[in-house]
Amino acid sequence: MRKKNRTSRIGFISALTLLFHCDGFTARVSPWSLVKERSALSLFRQATSDNDVVEWNVYVDQSKASLEKRANTALDAFLALAPSSVAVTPAVFKSKAKGGMIRCISSKKNKSFEVSNVDSVDKVYRILTKHMELKVSTKVCDCLKWKYKGNGHLEAGQIDLAIDAYDKAIETEVGQQEGIVLLMRSTAYLQRAISHRTTLKEIVNELIGMVPSALPFVFDEAIRHPSLANAIFRKFVEHTERQDKHFRKTQYRHGLYQYALLKAAQDAIRATQLLPYYEVAWLRAGEILSELWRLKESAQYYENAIELDSSLESSLRPVIERLRLRQELLDTARAYGWTEDILRLALDYQRA
Repeated sequence: MRKKNRTSRIGFISALTLLFHCDGFTARVSPWSLVKERSALSLFRQATSDNDVVEWNVYVDQSKASLEKRANTALDAFLALAPSSVAVTPAVFKSKAKGGMIRCISSKKNKSFEVSNVDSVDKVYRILTKHMELKVSTKVCDCLKWKYKGNGHLEAGQIDLAIDAYDKAIETEVGQQEGIVLLMRSTAYLQRAISHRTTLKEIVNELIGMVPSALPFVFDEAIRHPSLANAIFRKFVEHTERQDKHFRKTQYRHGLYQYALLKAAQDAIRATQLLPYYEVAWLRAGEILSELWRLKESAQYYENAIELDSSLESSLRPVIERLRLRQELLDTARAYGWTEDILRLALDYQRA
């Protein structure tokens, strides 16, 4: 086992030596950025038929003042919670109110009202059930609460709490929200992976620093002074054992990084199945697959994103070309005979 670890360690350091001279591996395919939810009727609104009778019109203010009061939360909550008899429309109000304004107008009853500071799922729920006297799914309400808790934790960098909140949102089994929650959870797992990769780079740098630069001199001294040979080689063996222990630590951290990426990929790919017309889901899946060095698959997901949004062509076409070049370099690196795990470790270190 010790010999195997030592061979792997030497192979890893050799792989790094080659990759330091391969410019194609020195830059990431695309910069990581947090996926920001955007309200879209096609994503979050249940389908309505021509036979549906609109009993209420709800206008949700999207002015700067309201956006600062989390107006997107209110719009998303109305779209998800309101029954099909309610038409929800984003609007911009000219009002002196401090923000978070919504205006509700009944088409059947002679009734209308305005409410300000609407910035949470609970407030939207109370407006729908008490003011508008409508029946609302408590399960959808719970799902939205957990989703927004997850978003808050994610923005605060509390990755574990964010993933736990998204888990609870998915457990509510609200189909219309599952796709976007999976997309946000994949973002959280990607953040966790990037955190592991940062730590991995630090550990590998320590390992590289442990390789003695004066190794040829040590052997020359042992040859010139046979009486010191045993002591010199004993010290060298002790040093090598410390390297092996540190390399096992490197492998463990790399495993955590790979696991987080796999979880992110599972969620992102599932999100593309649930939200097939949402280009952001395809972009996220493409990015994560490139992190996993599944380069051909990554390129295909980027192509699908371009088909959905042609404006992405100019920014993604160079990325797809770099993926192709990376695939060629990857095939060349494999030809050197390194094992797949050592090659991936070396590549991920170079990417960090």
